[in-house]
Amino acid sequence: KRSTKTMASYTIGIDLDAGIIRDGVKRPEWSPSDEFNFSVWYDAIREYTFPTVQVPLYLDEARAMLKYYELAKFLLLGYELKRQEQNDEQTPQTRKGIIDPYKFAGGWPETYWFWAEDQLEGRGNPDWKLKPEEIDPIKRVIERIDKAINENFKDQSVFVKLSSRSPKDVSLILDETEDILVKLVKDSIRKHEAIDASPLTKEKMKRHSMEEDGVLFMRAVTQTLQARSGEEAMRLLLRSSRANVDMSTCEMTLHNSQDRGLSNLPFSLDLFIRQWNPEILPEWEFRTVIFNGKMTGITQYSKICFVPGMYEKREAIAERIHHFWLTKIKDKVEGALRSERERLKNAGAAEENVTDTDKDMNYVVDFVLSPDLSKVWVIEVNNSPPLAGTALFKWKNTADRKLLEEGPGLTIRVNERPPAKMHQKIHPPLRNAILKVRGLPYEPVLRKNHERDRATTPIVVDDGAEDSHVDWMKTGLVFVVAFAAGAVLGYFIPKKLTV
Repeated sequence: KRSTKTMASYTIGIDLDAGIIRDGVKRPEWSPSDEFNFSVWYDAIREYTFPTVQVPLYLDEARAMLKYYELAKFLLLGYELKRQEQNDEQTPQTRKGIIDPYKFAGGWPETYWFWAEDQLEGRGNPDWKLKPEEIDPIKRVIERIDKAINENFKDQSVFVKLSSRSPKDVSLILDETEDILVKLVKDSIRKHEAIDASPLTKEKMKRHSMEEDGVLFMRAVTQTLQARSGEEAMRLLLRSSRANVDMSTCEMTLHNSQDRGLSNLPFSLDLFIRQWNPEILPEWEFRTVIFNGKMTGITQYSKICFVPGMYEKREAIAERIHHFWLTKIKDKVEGALRSERERLKNAGAAEENVTDTDKDMNYVVDFVLSPDLSKVWVIEVNNSPPLAGTALFKWKNTADRKLLEEGPGLTIRVNERPPAKMHQKIHPPLRNAILKVRGLPYEPVLRKNHERDRATTPIVVDDGAEDSHVDWMKTGLVFVVAFAAGAVLGYFIPKKLTV
Protein backbone atom coordinates (compact mmCIF):
# COMPACT_ATOMS: atom_id res chain seq x y z
CA LYS A 1 0.00 0.00 0.00
CA ARG A 2 1.34 3.40 -0.95
CA SER A 3 1.33 6.63 0.98
CA THR A 4 -1.20 9.19 -0.22
CA LYS A 5 0.55 12.19 1.33
CA THR A 6 3.22 14.37 -0.18
CA MET A 7 6.51 15.10 1.56
CA ALA A 8 5.73 18.82 1.68
CA SER A 9 3.85 18.68 4.96
CA TYR A 10 6.07 20.60 7.38
CA THR A 11 5.78 24.33 8.01
CA ILE A 12 8.07 27.22 7.28
CA GLY A 13 8.10 30.83 8.33
CA ILE A 14 5.98 32.44 5.61
CA ASP A 15 2.42 33.69 5.51
CA LEU A 16 0.31 30.79 4.22
CA ASP A 17 -2.71 33.01 3.61
CA ALA A 18 -0.92 35.66 1.57
CA GLY A 19 -1.31 35.66 -2.16
CA ILE A 20 -0.38 37.53 -5.29
CA ILE A 21 -2.43 38.25 -8.38
CA ARG A 22 -1.02 36.99 -11.67
CA ASP A 23 -3.00 36.83 -14.90
CA GLY A 24 -6.13 37.70 -12.94
CA VAL A 25 -5.83 34.62 -10.70
CA LYS A 26 -4.77 34.54 -7.07
CA ARG A 27 -1.59 32.50 -6.70
CA PRO A 28 0.40 31.66 -3.58
CA GLU A 29 3.17 33.91 -2.40
CA TRP A 30 5.99 31.50 -1.73
CA SER A 31 9.33 33.27 -1.59
CA PRO A 32 11.05 36.65 -1.60
CA SER A 33 12.75 35.45 -4.80
CA ASP A 34 9.43 35.48 -6.67
CA GLU A 35 10.40 38.84 -8.17
CA PHE A 36 13.25 37.07 -9.98
CA ASN A 37 11.08 34.38 -11.54
CA PHE A 38 11.72 33.92 -15.23
CA SER A 39 8.44 35.49 -16.36
CA VAL A 40 9.28 38.76 -14.59
CA TRP A 41 12.32 39.72 -16.65
CA TYR A 42 12.18 37.64 -19.85
CA ASP A 43 9.93 39.90 -21.95
CA ALA A 44 12.01 42.95 -21.09
CA ILE A 45 15.22 41.48 -22.56
CA ARG A 46 13.98 38.69 -24.83
CA GLU A 47 16.00 39.98 -27.79
CA TYR A 48 19.23 39.37 -25.84
CA THR A 49 18.52 35.85 -24.61
CA PHE A 50 17.29 32.54 -26.02
CA PRO A 51 13.78 32.19 -27.56
CA THR A 52 11.51 30.83 -24.84
CA VAL A 53 7.92 29.62 -24.53
CA GLN A 54 5.99 29.56 -21.26
CA VAL A 55 3.97 26.43 -20.47
CA PRO A 56 1.48 26.73 -17.59
CA LEU A 57 1.56 24.29 -14.70
CA TYR A 58 -1.51 23.56 -12.60
CA LEU A 59 -1.84 22.54 -8.99
CA ASP A 60 -2.95 18.94 -9.50
CA GLU A 61 -0.14 18.45 -12.03
CA ALA A 62 2.49 19.78 -9.66
CA ARG A 63 1.18 17.53 -6.90
CA ALA A 64 1.24 14.53 -9.22
CA MET A 65 4.87 15.27 -10.06
CA LEU A 66 5.75 15.63 -6.38
CA LYS A 67 4.04 12.35 -5.52
CA TYR A 68 5.82 10.56 -8.37
CA TYR A 69 9.19 11.74 -7.05
CA GLU A 70 8.30 10.76 -3.48
CA LEU A 71 7.21 7.24 -4.45
CA ALA A 72 10.30 6.82 -6.63
CA LYS A 73 12.44 7.68 -3.59
CA PHE A 74 10.69 5.04 -1.48
CA LEU A 75 11.22 2.46 -4.20
CA LEU A 76 14.84 3.39 -4.82
CA LEU A 77 15.77 3.20 -1.17
CA GLY A 78 13.94 -0.08 -0.73
CA TYR A 79 15.60 -1.47 -3.86
CA GLU A 80 19.04 -0.56 -2.55
CA LEU A 81 18.44 -1.91 0.95
CA LYS A 82 17.09 -5.16 -0.42
CA ARG A 83 20.01 -5.47 -2.85
CA GLN A 84 22.49 -4.96 -0.01
CA GLU A 85 20.64 -7.49 2.14
CA GLN A 86 20.88 -10.07 -0.61
CA ASN A 87 24.58 -9.30 -1.15
CA ASP A 88 25.35 -8.97 2.59
CA GLU A 89 26.77 -5.47 2.33
CA GLN A 90 26.19 -1.98 3.65
CA THR A 91 27.15 1.56 2.79
CA PRO A 92 27.62 4.42 5.27
CA GLN A 93 24.31 5.91 4.06
CA THR A 94 22.19 2.86 4.79
CA ARG A 95 24.00 2.10 8.07
CA LYS A 96 22.71 5.48 9.20
CA GLY A 97 19.30 4.71 7.72
CA ILE A 98 19.13 7.99 5.83
CA ILE A 99 19.93 9.57 2.50
CA ASP A 100 20.70 13.16 1.65
CA PRO A 101 17.58 14.58 -0.05
CA TYR A 102 19.50 17.49 -1.58
CA LYS A 103 21.80 15.26 -3.55
CA PHE A 104 19.27 12.54 -4.16
CA ALA A 105 19.17 12.67 -7.96
CA GLY A 106 22.94 12.49 -8.11
CA GLY A 107 23.04 9.64 -5.63
CA TRP A 108 21.53 6.79 -7.63
CA PRO A 109 22.59 5.25 -10.95
CA GLU A 110 20.18 5.66 -13.86
CA THR A 111 19.60 1.90 -13.89
CA TYR A 112 17.91 2.27 -10.48
CA TRP A 113 15.67 5.02 -11.86
CA PHE A 114 14.69 2.83 -14.82
CA TRP A 115 13.57 0.16 -12.37
CA ALA A 116 11.56 2.59 -10.19
CA GLU A 117 9.92 4.18 -13.24
CA ASP A 118 8.96 0.74 -14.55
CA GLN A 119 7.16 -0.01 -11.27
CA LEU A 120 5.24 3.28 -11.21
CA GLU A 121 4.31 3.24 -14.90
CA GLY A 122 2.97 -0.30 -15.05
CA ARG A 123 5.95 -2.19 -16.47
CA GLY A 124 6.83 -3.93 -13.23
CA ASN A 125 5.03 -4.97 -10.05
CA PRO A 126 1.33 -4.15 -10.66
CA ASP A 127 0.89 -3.30 -6.97
CA TRP A 128 2.99 -0.18 -7.52
CA LYS A 129 1.38 1.02 -10.73
CA LEU A 130 0.07 4.56 -10.43
CA LYS A 131 -3.67 5.04 -10.77
CA PRO A 132 -5.02 7.01 -13.76
CA GLU A 133 -5.75 10.02 -11.56
CA GLU A 134 -2.12 9.94 -10.36
CA ILE A 135 -0.44 9.69 -13.78
CA ASP A 136 -2.90 11.51 -16.07
CA PRO A 137 -1.98 15.01 -14.77
CA ILE A 138 1.66 14.29 -15.67
CA LYS A 139 0.61 13.16 -19.14
CA ARG A 140 -1.22 16.46 -19.65
CA VAL A 141 1.98 18.38 -18.93
CA ILE A 142 3.89 16.18 -21.39
CA GLU A 143 1.29 16.94 -24.07
CA ARG A 144 1.60 20.70 -23.50
CA ILE A 145 5.39 20.54 -23.67
CA ASP A 146 5.17 18.55 -26.91
CA LYS A 147 2.79 21.15 -28.33
CA ALA A 148 5.15 23.98 -27.37
CA ILE A 149 8.12 22.22 -28.97
CA ASN A 150 6.27 21.31 -32.18
CA GLU A 151 4.86 24.81 -32.65
CA ASN A 152 8.00 26.76 -31.79
CA PHE A 153 11.10 24.55 -31.96
CA LYS A 154 10.24 21.75 -34.36
CA ASP A 155 13.19 19.43 -35.07
CA GLN A 156 15.28 21.30 -32.48
CA SER A 157 16.46 20.52 -28.99
CA VAL A 158 15.21 22.53 -26.02
CA PHE A 159 16.17 23.23 -22.43
CA VAL A 160 13.36 22.97 -19.88
CA LYS A 161 13.23 24.76 -16.53
CA LEU A 162 10.80 25.90 -13.87
CA SER A 163 10.18 29.59 -13.23
CA SER A 164 12.78 29.23 -10.50
CA ARG A 165 15.47 26.69 -11.41
CA SER A 166 16.37 23.97 -13.89
CA PRO A 167 16.70 20.19 -13.36
CA LYS A 168 20.40 20.23 -14.18
CA ASP A 169 21.29 18.01 -11.21
CA VAL A 170 19.89 15.04 -13.13
CA SER A 171 22.65 15.11 -15.75
CA LEU A 172 25.02 13.56 -13.19
CA ILE A 173 23.26 10.20 -13.18
CA LEU A 174 22.53 9.77 -16.88
CA ASP A 175 24.39 7.00 -18.65
CA GLU A 176 24.59 9.30 -21.66
CA THR A 177 26.60 11.82 -19.64
CA GLU A 178 29.32 9.27 -18.98
CA ASP A 179 29.27 8.13 -22.62
CA ILE A 180 29.72 11.70 -23.87
CA LEU A 181 32.40 12.45 -21.30
CA VAL A 182 34.41 9.33 -22.17
CA LYS A 183 34.23 10.25 -25.86
CA LEU A 184 35.40 13.81 -25.17
CA VAL A 185 38.35 12.55 -23.13
CA LYS A 186 39.33 10.00 -25.79
CA ASP A 187 39.12 12.69 -28.50
CA SER A 188 41.39 14.91 -26.42
CA ILE A 189 43.96 12.13 -25.99
CA ARG A 190 43.95 11.40 -29.72
CA LYS A 191 44.41 15.09 -30.51
CA HIS A 192 47.46 15.42 -28.29
CA GLU A 193 48.95 12.14 -29.51
CA ALA A 194 48.56 13.34 -33.08
CA ILE A 195 50.40 16.56 -32.21
CA ASP A 196 53.21 14.65 -30.47
CA ALA A 197 53.18 11.83 -33.08
CA SER A 198 53.51 9.36 -30.19
CA PRO A 199 51.58 8.09 -27.14
CA LEU A 200 51.41 10.53 -24.26
CA THR A 201 53.77 10.04 -21.35
CA LYS A 202 52.25 9.73 -17.91
CA GLU A 203 53.41 13.23 -16.97
CA LYS A 204 51.86 14.76 -20.09
CA MET A 205 48.64 12.83 -19.49
CA LYS A 206 48.46 14.24 -15.95
CA ARG A 207 49.05 17.78 -17.21
CA HIS A 208 46.39 17.53 -19.93
CA SER A 209 44.02 15.98 -17.42
CA MET A 210 44.39 18.90 -14.98
CA GLU A 211 44.06 21.48 -17.75
CA GLU A 212 41.11 19.99 -19.62
CA ASP A 213 38.96 17.68 -17.51
CA GLY A 214 36.95 20.41 -15.77
CA VAL A 215 35.90 21.83 -19.14
CA LEU A 216 35.17 18.38 -20.59
CA PHE A 217 33.04 17.51 -17.56
CA MET A 218 30.99 20.71 -17.87
CA ARG A 219 30.46 20.14 -21.59
CA ALA A 220 29.24 16.58 -21.00
CA VAL A 221 26.78 17.41 -18.21
CA THR A 222 25.46 20.35 -20.22
CA GLN A 223 24.86 18.38 -23.41
CA THR A 224 22.68 15.80 -21.68
CA LEU A 225 20.20 18.46 -20.56
CA GLN A 226 18.83 18.71 -24.10
CA ALA A 227 15.29 17.45 -24.65
CA ARG A 228 13.50 16.88 -27.95
CA SER A 229 10.10 15.82 -26.62
CA GLY A 230 7.76 16.32 -23.70
CA GLU A 231 8.59 12.88 -22.36
CA GLU A 232 12.34 13.58 -22.33
CA ALA A 233 11.74 16.92 -20.59
CA MET A 234 9.45 15.31 -18.01
CA ARG A 235 12.03 12.60 -17.22
CA LEU A 236 14.47 15.33 -16.24
CA LEU A 237 11.90 17.15 -14.09
CA LEU A 238 10.66 14.00 -12.32
CA ARG A 239 14.17 12.92 -11.35
CA SER A 240 15.38 16.33 -10.19
CA SER A 241 15.79 17.16 -6.51
CA ARG A 242 16.12 20.85 -7.46
CA ALA A 243 12.73 20.81 -9.19
CA ASN A 244 11.22 18.83 -6.33
CA VAL A 245 12.46 21.24 -3.66
CA ASP A 246 11.13 24.27 -5.55
CA MET A 247 7.71 22.72 -6.23
CA SER A 248 7.47 21.43 -2.65
CA THR A 249 8.19 24.91 -1.32
CA CYS A 250 5.37 26.33 -3.42
CA GLU A 251 2.98 23.50 -2.59
CA MET A 252 3.48 24.10 1.13
CA THR A 253 1.89 27.53 0.84
CA LEU A 254 -1.39 26.01 -0.31
CA HIS A 255 -2.27 24.01 2.79
CA ASN A 256 -4.99 26.47 3.80
CA SER A 257 -6.47 26.62 0.30
CA GLN A 258 -10.16 25.73 0.05
CA ASP A 259 -9.69 24.76 -3.61
CA ARG A 260 -7.17 21.96 -3.19
CA GLY A 261 -9.06 19.62 -5.52
CA LEU A 262 -9.44 21.95 -8.49
CA SER A 263 -7.49 20.75 -11.51
CA ASN A 264 -7.55 24.19 -13.15
CA LEU A 265 -6.07 26.11 -10.20
CA PRO A 266 -2.81 27.68 -11.46
CA PHE A 267 0.36 26.70 -9.68
CA SER A 268 2.82 29.41 -8.62
CA LEU A 269 5.56 28.00 -10.87
CA ASP A 270 5.36 27.49 -14.61
CA LEU A 271 7.57 25.67 -17.09
CA PHE A 272 9.74 27.46 -19.62
CA ILE A 273 10.87 25.78 -22.82
CA ARG A 274 14.04 27.42 -24.17
CA GLN A 275 15.63 26.95 -27.55
CA TRP A 276 18.88 24.98 -27.34
CA ASN A 277 21.84 26.92 -28.72
CA PRO A 278 24.66 24.60 -29.88
CA GLU A 279 27.08 27.56 -30.05
CA ILE A 280 27.17 27.86 -26.27
CA LEU A 281 30.29 26.60 -24.47
CA PRO A 282 29.64 26.28 -20.72
CA GLU A 283 33.21 27.23 -19.80
CA TRP A 284 32.51 30.70 -21.24
CA GLU A 285 29.68 31.44 -18.81
CA PHE A 286 30.11 34.29 -16.33
CA ARG A 287 28.16 35.44 -13.29
CA THR A 288 27.91 39.17 -12.70
CA VAL A 289 26.94 40.77 -9.38
CA ILE A 290 25.08 44.09 -9.25
CA PHE A 291 24.75 46.02 -6.00
CA ASN A 292 22.86 49.30 -5.73
CA GLY A 293 22.58 49.43 -9.50
CA LYS A 294 26.33 49.09 -10.10
CA MET A 295 28.14 46.04 -11.45
CA THR A 296 30.81 45.26 -8.90
CA GLY A 297 31.91 41.69 -9.68
CA ILE A 298 32.33 39.30 -12.60
CA THR A 299 33.35 35.70 -12.02
CA GLN A 300 33.85 32.62 -14.11
CA TYR A 301 30.67 30.62 -13.46
CA SER A 302 32.24 27.18 -13.10
CA LYS A 303 35.02 27.11 -10.54
CA ILE A 304 36.50 23.90 -11.95
CA CYS A 305 37.10 25.17 -15.49
CA PHE A 306 40.48 26.39 -16.72
CA VAL A 307 40.45 27.99 -20.18
CA PRO A 308 43.87 28.77 -21.68
CA GLY A 309 44.09 32.45 -22.61
CA MET A 310 41.02 33.51 -20.62
CA TYR A 311 43.04 35.04 -17.81
CA GLU A 312 45.05 37.10 -20.29
CA LYS A 313 41.78 38.37 -21.82
CA ARG A 314 40.08 39.09 -18.50
CA GLU A 315 40.07 42.88 -18.88
CA ALA A 316 38.57 42.65 -22.37
CA ILE A 317 35.98 40.19 -21.04
CA ALA A 318 35.05 42.53 -18.20
CA GLU A 319 34.75 45.50 -20.55
CA ARG A 320 32.61 43.52 -23.02
CA ILE A 321 30.20 42.27 -20.35
CA HIS A 322 29.94 45.56 -18.49
CA HIS A 323 29.31 47.57 -21.66
CA PHE A 324 26.65 45.10 -22.83
CA TRP A 325 24.90 45.20 -19.45
CA LEU A 326 25.07 48.98 -19.16
CA THR A 327 23.88 49.81 -22.69
CA LYS A 328 21.54 46.91 -23.51
CA ILE A 329 19.79 45.46 -20.49
CA LYS A 330 20.39 47.40 -17.25
CA ASP A 331 17.44 49.78 -17.52
CA LYS A 332 15.15 47.05 -18.87
CA VAL A 333 15.95 44.55 -16.13
CA GLU A 334 15.68 47.09 -13.34
CA GLY A 335 12.47 48.48 -14.79
CA ALA A 336 10.97 44.99 -14.81
CA LEU A 337 12.08 44.35 -11.22
CA ARG A 338 10.61 47.67 -10.03
CA SER A 339 7.29 46.91 -11.72
CA GLU A 340 7.14 43.44 -10.15
CA ARG A 341 7.96 44.80 -6.70
CA GLU A 342 5.24 47.40 -7.04
CA ARG A 343 2.76 44.76 -8.21
CA LEU A 344 3.60 42.48 -5.30
CA LYS A 345 3.19 45.37 -2.90
CA ASN A 346 -0.20 46.38 -4.34
CA ALA A 347 -1.37 42.75 -4.33
CA GLY A 348 -0.87 42.57 -0.57
CA ALA A 349 2.19 40.37 -0.40
CA ALA A 350 3.83 40.11 3.02
CA GLU A 351 5.99 43.19 3.63
CA GLU A 352 9.13 41.19 4.41
CA ASN A 353 8.79 39.45 1.03
CA VAL A 354 8.81 42.60 -1.09
CA THR A 355 11.96 44.62 -1.76
CA ASP A 356 11.60 48.40 -1.66
CA THR A 357 11.05 49.64 -5.21
CA ASP A 358 13.25 52.70 -4.69
CA LYS A 359 16.37 51.03 -3.31
CA ASP A 360 18.25 47.74 -3.05
CA MET A 361 18.61 47.24 -6.81
CA ASN A 362 20.71 44.18 -6.12
CA TYR A 363 20.69 41.17 -8.44
CA VAL A 364 22.80 38.76 -10.47
CA VAL A 365 22.93 38.30 -14.24
CA ASP A 366 24.50 35.26 -15.88
CA PHE A 367 26.04 35.82 -19.32
CA VAL A 368 27.73 33.53 -21.81
CA LEU A 369 30.23 34.78 -24.39
CA SER A 370 31.64 33.34 -27.58
CA PRO A 371 35.38 32.65 -27.22
CA ASP A 372 36.24 35.55 -29.56
CA LEU A 373 33.99 37.86 -27.47
CA SER A 374 31.96 38.81 -30.55
CA LYS A 375 28.69 37.44 -29.14
CA VAL A 376 27.01 37.90 -25.78
CA TRP A 377 23.88 36.14 -24.56
CA VAL A 378 21.96 36.63 -21.31
CA ILE A 379 21.21 33.33 -19.62
CA GLU A 380 19.12 34.54 -16.70
CA VAL A 381 18.58 37.08 -13.93
CA ASN A 382 18.81 35.85 -10.34
CA ASN A 383 18.67 36.91 -6.71
CA SER A 384 21.59 38.78 -5.24
CA PRO A 385 24.09 36.98 -2.98
CA PRO A 386 23.95 35.05 -0.75
CA LEU A 387 20.86 33.44 -2.31
CA ALA A 388 22.84 33.27 -5.54
CA GLY A 389 26.33 31.89 -5.27
CA THR A 390 29.40 33.93 -6.05
CA ALA A 391 31.73 31.27 -7.53
CA LEU A 392 35.34 32.57 -7.34
CA PHE A 393 34.34 35.23 -4.83
CA LYS A 394 33.76 33.90 -1.32
CA TRP A 395 30.74 35.58 0.21
CA LYS A 396 31.77 34.61 3.74
CA ASN A 397 35.12 36.30 3.25
CA THR A 398 34.85 39.85 4.59
CA ALA A 399 37.11 41.38 1.94
CA ASP A 400 35.32 39.61 -0.94
CA ARG A 401 31.93 40.58 0.36
CA LYS A 402 32.99 44.21 0.69
CA LEU A 403 34.26 44.16 -2.90
CA LEU A 404 30.87 42.95 -4.12
CA GLU A 405 28.75 45.21 -1.95
CA GLU A 406 30.78 48.41 -2.19
CA GLY A 407 33.46 48.13 -4.86
CA PRO A 408 35.47 50.19 -5.57
CA GLY A 409 35.08 49.66 -9.27
CA LEU A 410 34.56 46.35 -11.03
CA THR A 411 36.53 43.21 -10.15
CA ILE A 412 36.75 40.18 -12.44
CA ARG A 413 38.01 36.75 -11.40
CA VAL A 414 38.84 33.83 -13.68
CA ASN A 415 41.11 30.86 -13.14
CA GLU A 416 44.71 31.76 -13.94
CA ARG A 417 45.77 28.11 -13.75
CA PRO A 418 44.03 24.73 -13.34
CA PRO A 419 42.24 24.68 -9.96
CA ALA A 420 43.90 22.64 -7.24
CA LYS A 421 42.17 19.35 -6.49
CA MET A 422 39.90 19.97 -9.46
CA HIS A 423 39.04 16.29 -9.90
CA GLN A 424 37.75 16.07 -6.33
CA LYS A 425 35.01 18.52 -7.28
CA ILE A 426 33.71 16.31 -10.10
CA HIS A 427 30.89 13.85 -9.42
CA PRO A 428 32.75 10.67 -8.32
CA PRO A 429 31.51 8.15 -10.92
CA LEU A 430 32.25 10.61 -13.72
CA ARG A 431 35.62 11.49 -12.21
CA ASN A 432 36.52 7.81 -12.13
CA ALA A 433 35.42 7.39 -15.73
CA ILE A 434 37.77 10.22 -16.78
CA LEU A 435 40.76 8.91 -14.87
CA LYS A 436 40.20 5.34 -16.02
CA VAL A 437 40.26 6.38 -19.68
CA ARG A 438 43.43 8.37 -19.08
CA GLY A 439 45.11 5.47 -17.32
CA LEU A 440 45.49 7.48 -14.11
CA PRO A 441 44.77 6.26 -10.55
CA TYR A 442 41.13 6.48 -9.50
CA GLU A 443 39.02 5.50 -6.52
CA PRO A 444 38.16 1.81 -6.07
CA VAL A 445 34.61 0.64 -6.69
CA LEU A 446 32.61 1.38 -3.57
CA ARG A 447 30.24 -1.56 -3.85
CA LYS A 448 30.55 -5.21 -4.60
CA ASN A 449 28.78 -6.60 -7.64
CA HIS A 450 27.85 -3.23 -9.07
CA GLU A 451 29.07 -1.91 -12.38
CA ARG A 452 28.68 1.78 -11.50
CA ASP A 453 30.50 2.96 -8.40
CA ARG A 454 28.95 5.82 -6.46
CA ALA A 455 30.28 7.95 -3.65
CA THR A 456 28.29 8.22 -0.46
CA THR A 457 28.20 11.99 -0.75
CA PRO A 458 28.04 12.82 -4.46
CA ILE A 459 28.93 16.33 -5.56
CA VAL A 460 26.27 18.32 -7.39
CA VAL A 461 27.09 20.03 -10.70
CA ASP A 462 29.09 23.14 -9.87
CA ASP A 463 26.76 26.05 -10.53
CA GLY A 464 28.62 28.62 -8.49
CA ALA A 465 25.88 28.51 -5.86
CA GLU A 466 26.27 27.92 -2.15
CA ASP A 467 22.69 26.60 -1.90
CA SER A 468 22.06 28.79 1.14
CA HIS A 469 18.51 29.36 -0.09
CA VAL A 470 17.54 25.83 0.94
CA ASP A 471 19.62 25.48 4.11
CA TRP A 472 16.64 26.49 6.21
CA MET A 473 14.70 23.48 4.92
CA LYS A 474 17.25 20.80 5.79
CA THR A 475 16.08 19.90 9.27
CA GLY A 476 12.51 19.27 8.16
CA LEU A 477 13.43 17.32 5.04
CA VAL A 478 16.02 15.14 6.78
CA PHE A 479 13.43 14.25 9.41
CA VAL A 480 10.88 13.36 6.74
CA VAL A 481 13.34 11.22 4.78
CA ALA A 482 14.49 9.44 7.94
CA PHE A 483 10.87 8.62 8.71
CA ALA A 484 10.34 7.48 5.14
CA ALA A 485 13.34 5.16 5.30
CA GLY A 486 11.87 3.41 8.30
CA ALA A 487 8.49 3.20 6.61
CA VAL A 488 10.04 1.65 3.55
CA LEU A 489 11.60 -1.16 5.54
CA GLY A 490 8.62 -1.83 7.72
CA TYR A 491 5.64 -1.22 5.48
CA PHE A 492 6.00 0.13 1.97
CA ILE A 493 8.38 -2.33 0.30
CA PRO A 494 6.93 -5.81 -0.18
CA LYS A 495 9.03 -8.53 1.47
CA LYS A 496 9.06 -10.49 -1.79
CA LEU A 497 10.78 -7.63 -3.63
CA THR A 498 13.63 -9.00 -5.73
CA VAL A 499 16.35 -7.23 -7.68
